[in-house]
Amino acid sequence: SLLNRCRPGDLVEFVSQAQYPHWAVYVGNFQVVHLHRLEVSHSFLTDASQGRRGRVVNDLYRYPPLSAGAVVRNALAHVGAKERELSWRNSESFAAWCRYGKRE
Repeated sequence: SLLNRCRPGDLVEFVSQAQYPHWAVYVGNFQVVHLHRLEVSHSFLTDASQGRRGRVVNDLYRYPPLSAGAVVRNALAHVGAKERELSWRNSESFAAWCRYGKRE
């Protein structure tokens, strides 16, 4: 299962046919941090997935990743940020910034 494959610092993409893909950063203990409805949230992976299929997507960008600890710290440092405090346009750009430290 996805929960067994995830390691802290992994990027997870949730997909379904009726919705845009949703991205999150796995931070450990079955939890993710993700940009959802203009707020960075800390949720259980199963809640964030909203029933969608998930996959680890660490290899879609050409940049070298930061350490797992740095990725998790980047994500957790922004929990609760909302609307005007946000620098990312969607969940993928937030997750990628956490992992690579670069804006798209």
